[in-house]
Amino acid sequence: MHYYSTEEDYRNLFKRLEDERKRMVVQHIHPEEEMSALNYWIDPKLVQYLNNKANLEELVPEGHAPKRVSTTAAKLHEHLEAFSLPCVVKAATNEANAAGFDVFICKTDEDIQKAEKFFETCEGIVIEEYLEIEHNYCVQFACTFDEKLIYLGSTVQNIDENAKYKGNWVDEDSEPDSEVIKIGRRIMEEGCKRGYRGIAGFDIAVTPDGRKIAFDLNYRVNGSTAALLLKDSITEQLGKRVVKYVSWKSSGGIEPLYDTVKQAIEDGYFVPLSIYNGSESPYEDADTLIQGLVLGDSRYEADQKEHIFERAGLS
Repeated sequence: MHYYSTEEDYRNLFKRLEDERKRMVVQHIHPEEEMSALNYWIDPKLVQYLNNKANLEELVPEGHAPKRVSTTAAKLHEHLEAFSLPCVVKAATNEANAAGFDVFICKTDEDIQKAEKFFETCEGIVIEEYLEIEHNYCVQFACTFDEKLIYLGSTVQNIDENAKYKGNWVDEDSEPDSEVIKIGRRIMEEGCKRGYRGIAGFDIAVTPDGRKIAFDLNYRVNGSTAALLLKDSITEQLGKRVVKYVSWKSSGGIEPLYDTVKQAIEDGYFVPLSIYNGSESPYEDADTLIQGLVLGDSRYEADQKEHIFERAGLS
């Protein structure tokens, strides 16, 4: 177990492990000056390739990728004739990205101008058709060291109107049909045959007209992976059938929230995954961050339990 508290500690930890010739698995690829390629367990260039949105069509089965074109922010307007508004603009980069940070849904000309400005320093962008989504799944697999593929399960994603990730549902309604799972398996096979090992999750939409479209590939542990892996134990030990993965923050420290979180754990409707206490942070004005699983017998009950945390100051 290795500990760090600051960015400097984190960088020093990498340096020490590098000197010890240890190989590591990290959630996101780091800049070369921070971490040598020799210290990754999986080739970092492969991980960058698999997660770069420009390469999605090379990994997704034919007919299951959205209409899209790769270009640069400077040439965004040149390609808009092929896309009616709304459309989606995404960064095509080898740098770390997650939670919809690098995604713009453009509904107006003003949105296009904002996207053009936002992505002007990005090495590339992708313009995609806007999908009307009836079901939005994160389909997850693991590939073992000996190339065995394991289907971990699927979750339903909570995405806001601006394409920002808000969490996931795991329950009996989060399991897609066999065709969606098959699409996900073929995407995972593409990564594994190139040398990827580990967990991955693929965002696959089902549209009202029945299309199954893979629109985002995440070759890494996903936000809802822990929820999937803990779901059976939660059902067996706590008797809850619905799991909602949530991520909250609050200004200040954990102290005003302590009683609410403690009571929720004792009452069996909250499983904490990570807690960062802002009041003990070495950084000034740091937020308190909490990630965990809200439990219920229905989605309505889980939503009502989440409101308890919101009233305590978490959002």
